[in-house]
Amino acid sequence: MIAWQLWRALHTPFVAHPLYHLRGMDPLPEDSERLIAVMERNAKLLLVLGIVGIVAATISYGPSALLFIIIGIPIGIFMLTVPAVLLLAGSVYGTITVMAIALTISRERYQGRFELLGATPYGLAGATWALGSIAVQKNILLKRLREALTPLYMISIFCALMLLFLFTIPVISDPQANEARRTASDVITVLLLIFFAIIDLMQSVNISSLIGMIVATDAENTSFAQGRALAAFLVIHLTNYMIIVGLCVLALPMLGIQSGPVYYGLCLFTAYAIREGVTVLLWWRLIKTLDADHAELNTIVRIGVQRQWRQQRTIPHI
Repeated sequence: MIAWQLWRALHTPFVAHPLYHLRGMDPLPEDSERLIAVMERNAKLLLVLGIVGIVAATISYGPSALLFIIIGIPIGIFMLTVPAVLLLAGSVYGTITVMAIALTISRERYQGRFELLGATPYGLAGATWALGSIAVQKNILLKRLREALTPLYMISIFCALMLLFLFTIPVISDPQANEARRTASDVITVLLLIFFAIIDLMQSVNISSLIGMIVATDAENTSFAQGRALAAFLVIHLTNYMIIVGLCVLALPMLGIQSGPVYYGLCLFTAYAIREGVTVLLWWRLIKTLDADHAELNTIVRIGVQRQWRQQRTIPHI
């Protein structure tokens, strides 16, 4: 599974490369520290305003308002926002990633240091990957997104599995329970959508990272690199979605599938296969752009996209 291997490599510190010791262990830049301070200050302000609002509502409307605020509003917000957050997380994360990588690599090129990095261990390919992975790992927005999305995915999967378990029991005890069977089928569909969101996040980041590395190595300045990388990512990203939706809406229904979970499972597999293919094509394009050796770059990032896997000694990447 290229998606998981590439995702893990991007988020694993490349300690074997000298650039990691030069850049990866640096403290957060001042602008990131200021951003953290502003976010914490705004969070405290919102907390105070929320408490004041709860107290005022309780005094004005009684204990029922307090119960509605504590239980009703969080559930409503969760039901309305979580699906949108899960489905849009890949696009947002990928957009930030492609701009961060493009900025980091193009800045080295603009300052005349990028070509010199080819003299470091693992060559220009290793330096490109080190810069890209450092950009992903040190970006404060991406770090906050990872911290927020991980528990959100876990909670969503846990809730879906619990609901599936609760509605599966009546089906097992009474195979004729059509209502419980339909509800269990709907829960399975929701679970598949959650898995789609997780896979979409990994594949979006992989695609955006490769695009950022490809574009930034041949950009004239940082602004041009970011704009070009962002445009390329959005075009490829939206084109992928259009192809997936077209196949799921027009082609798959022709198979005459009656089961909802089976249909959505095929849609999930279709989306996964198409975007894995795009990732492989971008991977080959990166190899050509860097004029790198295929086996060397595979070893650096510890993934294999060759048809036949060959056992090689890998660089310590953890």
